[in-house]
Amino acid sequence: MRNGALDEEVALKKITTFALQNPLRFLMIIFSLLVLKEVVYITTFKDVVSPIADGYSEANTIRGGTGFIEKGITSMKGLPDTCYKNLFPTEGRLGFVRSKTGDPNSSCAGAAYIHYPPGPEYMAWLGMNLVGKDNYTLLRLLPITLSVIVGIFFIHTMFDLVGGGTRGLIFGLALLLPPMYTNYLHGLHHQQYAFLMFQIQICLTILYMTKPGWKKWWIIPVFALLGFCQGYMTFDFAFLATLFVIPFYFYFRVDKNVSFFTLVKIGLASGLGFTIAHLLHFYQVVLYIGTFDQAVKDFLASASHRATNSGDIANTPHAKYDATQIGPLTVAKDFLWRVSGRGKYLAINLINFIWIVVGLRIIKRIEFKKGQVFHFEVRNSDLMALFASVVISSMWSIAMKQHAHIHGFIARHYYFCYLITCLILVTRTRKEKMYAAL
Repeated sequence: MRNGALDEEVALKKITTFALQNPLRFLMIIFSLLVLKEVVYITTFKDVVSPIADGYSEANTIRGGTGFIEKGITSMKGLPDTCYKNLFPTEGRLGFVRSKTGDPNSSCAGAAYIHYPPGPEYMAWLGMNLVGKDNYTLLRLLPITLSVIVGIFFIHTMFDLVGGGTRGLIFGLALLLPPMYTNYLHGLHHQQYAFLMFQIQICLTILYMTKPGWKKWWIIPVFALLGFCQGYMTFDFAFLATLFVIPFYFYFRVDKNVSFFTLVKIGLASGLGFTIAHLLHFYQVVLYIGTFDQAVKDFLASASHRATNSGDIANTPHAKYDATQIGPLTVAKDFLWRVSGRGKYLAINLINFIWIVVGLRIIKRIEFKKGQVFHFEVRNSDLMALFASVVISSMWSIAMKQHAHIHGFIARHYYFCYLITCLILVTRTRKEKMYAAL
């Protein structure tokens, strides 16, 4: 047993030495292993929907994509038939209809789904054109491949942001290791695609604000394009996709002399792209339904249901209450205190992590045993950035509390305030030079 323990100790020491001497390479190795895990994982459930990455919506996406392949992408005015055929008969919209009616043969096929943008089904259509419409395992390589490309860009940008070295290693590991960063890599619905574009937005914002060579005219239209792509994937990222720039403005405005105009440019471009995407989707719905007034009525009814459940007590958050009794912050608090800390998301208690940063603004210095002294230089502007990130991460949960409550994947919105929290902790912590510097 002792020899085994020594071998493990030697191996751990070698890994630690390698990581400290090659921090960026080590991060890439960790990322590669996490991707490999996902590739192996998707072979275990083959032609069924994902047990992690919102299988309910995946079933809809696969049926919609299959319908586009077989009927043409312009059928139903470019909107998907998410009940097409009898694929995954107990999952998603089709499974919901059958559970409500009690009839295993009932169907909603032949009707377009109009309450979500069709971007995920378009991606499924693209993937099915590449690998065939019946090979769902290979189909998942599309989001995984895109995740690898974006992940490399994201890791490099975050590593450089904090100055590389050991700080970059700590920051990179903090961002990579939460399960929510990688366990949706194989997902076929909007969650991963929107999250990838969100990472690009974050990276471009950091580069635009901190690197003079990135302050090019074409960057602003790219923000609009990214906003459009996110908007055509989902409604859920409405606040993240348009307001994400605010915390970075507070964080960088002094050190990098970031102007308020920069915040406005990035925010307006992203918001404009996101809005155009939804106007396009709404136009498709008008064409499909036939009248503008009917389309508006349907959208308003859907929004009301997602916000309050329209008084349908059986399906409201905390079903024993009437929908009107659910406080506006109830669901957001639930995500911050409990849901984001689940093993499939952050796996830590997010609210306590946030309070640590707030506390360090007051404490400023901690001395541990053996003379290790840490200084904390958290600024008021950092707290503004942190507060803004918490609010922005929570806004969908506040505005659409019913929708957020029944969809646990909304916890992934809180990766944003987790990132800002980690950024402040890593960059505003200093170890005295008489000991190894961070």
